[in-house]
Amino acid sequence: YKVTAFLVNHEMLCLSIAVFVAFGITMWESEEKWKIYEFLLTLIVPLVLCFIVFLISFSTYNYKKMLEYYGGRWEKYYKKFCEECEEIERK
Repeated sequence: YKVTAFLVNHEMLCLSIAVFVAFGITMWESEEKWKIYEFLLTLIVPLVLCFIVFLISFSTYNYKKMLEYYGGRWEKYYKKFCEECEEIERK
């Protein structure tokens, strides 16, 4: 259940980013470039949506477990990277 909620929220996040990019491109391509406030507003709205979705997704799960999971993975990759660096230095 938590996994599906996680995936749905991240799909929503990706969708928000896609909308954000699409709006940005549309405004940039339009000839009314002088309407800078309109342009900024069109960019800010999807960005805020992204942030809200991110907050919802963060509070929905046990975020400590999520951080532990990603932290653990990062540590593993970092250690692997360090080992590779040390091997190169030895040579």
